[in-house]
Formats: sequence, structure tokens, C-alpha cells
Amino acid sequence: MIADVRQWIETYEGLLQWMFVFSVAAFVIGIVLVVIGIVYLPVDYFSFKYKPFSRKISNRLLRRSYLVVKNGVGLFVIVTGLAFLILPGQGILTIVIGISLTDFPGKHKVVRYLAGKSPLLRGANWLRSKAGKRPLHPFDEQ
Repeated sequence: MIADVRQWIETYEGLLQWMFVFSVAAFVIGIVLVVIGIVYLPVDYFSFKYKPFSRKISNRLLRRSYLVVKNGVGLFVIVTGLAFLILPGQGILTIVIGISLTDFPGKHKVVRYLAGKSPLLRGANWLRSKAGKRPLHPFDEQ
């Protein structure tokens, strides 16, 4: 049994090395994208008055095209994250990034709830302060 595993590893050594490199690269890129996303969030992102970019597009065809492409990319990233749960890669982080790209009813409420947890908001504001950005506003009343 051990000899079979050793032989399989020797047979696929090059593939395993590339999978390792890909996994490390996916991890680093994921972390960088999360930091960039937090730093460039609008200050009022968690307020009830915030309107996403898609609602600012007045042309219906352009708005729907934008949403289809954005949700398609988000779905692709989610499926990739699900694959990374089995394959080498950062599955959960990739799924979270994919969910952040998609639009679905109630998404902003869920994001506000999660960000309302003090350590998350404190951490996000710490990252923003290191980048010279204003802190995210706490939640406005409806």
C-alpha cells in the first residue's frame, strides 16, 4: 500500500508541484483581493441609504447586462471555490469572494449583520487606516 502511494507520488510529482504553486498563489491573490476590497469600500457602504453601482446605471439594458456579467463572474468564482474545497486551493475564501460579487435579495442585510460584529468592523477600519482611508461609518438608522 505504501509502495503504491510512493509510486503514485513519484509518477505525478510535477503535477503535485504545480498544484502546490497554484494553491499558494490562489491564497496570496485571495488575501490581496480581500484587502483591496475592504480598503476601497465606500465609507457609507453599511448605511441604509447606500445604493449599489448597478442602481446608478440609468439605462435598463446596460444595468441588466452589468448584473448578468457580475453575477456570472460571481457564480463562476463560487463554483471554483467549491472545487477548491476538494482540490488544493483556498475554497472558503474563494466562495466568500464569489458571494460578494453576486447580487441577491437581502444580501445587504446579511452583509450589515456580519459587519456589525465589532471585531470585523474594527479589523476593516484598521486596514483602512493603514491605507490612509476614512473608517467605515457605523450603521445609520432607517
